Amino acid sequence: MKTADEEPWNIIVEPPLENCKKRQKMPLEGSWKLIGNENFEAYLLAIGISPLTATMVMRSDFMVTMYEDLDKQWKILSETCVKAKSIRGYKTNSFKMTANKFQLGIAKPELLEDWDPRLVVTTVTLDPDEDGQFSKMFLEQIAEKDCKYCNDSSVTWEANGDFLTMSLEVFSPHDPNVSVKSMRKFMRHKPGDKKTGRKMSAPF
Repeated sequence: MKTADEEPWNIIVEPPLENCKKRQKMPLEGSWKLIGNENFEAYLLAIGISPLTATMVMRSDFMVTMYEDLDKQWKILSETCVKAKSIRGYKTNSFKMTANKFQLGIAKPELLEDWDPRLVVTTVTLDPDEDGQFSKMFLEQIAEKDCKYCNDSSVTWEANGDFLTMSLEVFSPHDPNVSVKSMRKFMRHKPGDKKTGRKMSAPF
C-alpha cells in the first residue's frame, strides 16, 4: 500500500509566472511539505476544536502550494492527508484540499481547513526583505463576532531558501493581549522527492 509520501498530492503545481523572463521567482512560491510543529496542538485547542480532532490534525501530513497568479493575485492551496483505518483494519489516507485566492490589501472571506470552526475575513500583505525580495507574507484573520468561535488570528509565512516557516497566533476574544502562539516548519517539495523524515514536535 502506498504511503502518504508516495500518493499523488493534488496541489503540486508550477507557478505560472515561474519562467517569466521579466520577473524573478519569489522565495515564497512553490510547494512545501510539513516537517515539524511547535505548540500547534495548543493553538488548535485555542481556536475551539475538540481534543479528538486536534489529535487527528496532529497526526496528519500537510502540504501547501503558494504563488502569484497571472492576474497578480496570490493563490494559496493546502492539502491535508488524514491517516485512518478502514472498518477492516487497513490503513487508509484521505486527502482534503483547500484553495484561496487573495488580492493584496483587500479583505475577503477565507476558506479555512475543515477542522477550523470559525468564519474569518482575511487581508493579505507582502513584506519585502533587505534585498527587495518578497519572502514574507502576512495574513490578518478577523473572525465573525456573532459566531460561537470568534477568535481573531494572524498567520505569517516566511521563506528562507528551501525552508518555510508558518507562524500562527490566535487571540482571546475577551482580551486581545492574551494569545497562543505556534509554529509549523516546511521543506520545499518537488514531485519525486523522497520522504523527508518523521515529523517532530519541535525540530527547530
